[in-house]
Amino acid sequence: MNQSRNIISVGSLLFLLTLVSRILGLIRDILIAWCIGSGPLSDIVACALRIPHVLRRLLHEGALSLTFTRFLVACEGNFPREEHCLPCAEGSDFQALCFSRLSQRVFLFLLAVTVLFAVFSPTVAFLLAPSFSHIQQETLATLLRIAAPYILCSGMSALAMACLHARHIFWVSASGPILLNVCMLFFLAIGFFFRDLAPSLLLAGFCLGGILQWFVQVFFLAKTRFGAHRREKPARRGKPLDGDLALGETVKKRISAC
Repeated sequence: MNQSRNIISVGSLLFLLTLVSRILGLIRDILIAWCIGSGPLSDIVACALRIPHVLRRLLHEGALSLTFTRFLVACEGNFPREEHCLPCAEGSDFQALCFSRLSQRVFLFLLAVTVLFAVFSPTVAFLLAPSFSHIQQETLATLLRIAAPYILCSGMSALAMACLHARHIFWVSASGPILLNVCMLFFLAIGFFFRDLAPSLLLAGFCLGGILQWFVQVFFLAKTRFGAHRREKPARRGKPLDGDLALGETVKKRISAC
């Protein structure tokens, strides 16, 4: 009965946060229409927002976060507690060690991708909209440079969200789109008075919203102290799946070899 109530309460909270996010998204689209209108400039903005939206759905809300969640849950569930702690990481469990090593590698990879994206943004602009004029492609390249840091923030936010989900904390990631929409609405409100800067302000708000999503998730992840003060989990019932054990053994060998 208590478990059913918990599921209902968590589901209701996620539903409420999602509803608020969708309402803010509707207001955001209305403000975009007011500030930018229709025409060549709106086409440029739509192309500039295409890659950030795809990255948000692919990394933060898509397969990557689910893969990270599955990986971190396997790290926690397939090892006895005394094997979690290693001499090099006293006070942290094996899941936290996996998250630390993985986040370092993902950060360096995404940082390199972000720099390359910013450097070659004119080429990306040409590939996105080859029919645009030279001036339009230059404007698109500028907007893509402004949105480039979102690549790093989206990937790291997906990793932090996966760790929060592995620790049964779901509302933080559900509130992330609200932060994103609030930041975009704030910058669009400024762009309403400075119409020439509205496209740049919109992309800056999108990028700042991604940074806030990342920082908020890392903040709440740090409050969990990576399992140092977690309550004991009940013993797993039944025999673990062979695939889980194989994945767990592979993770253990990889981390030990680092």
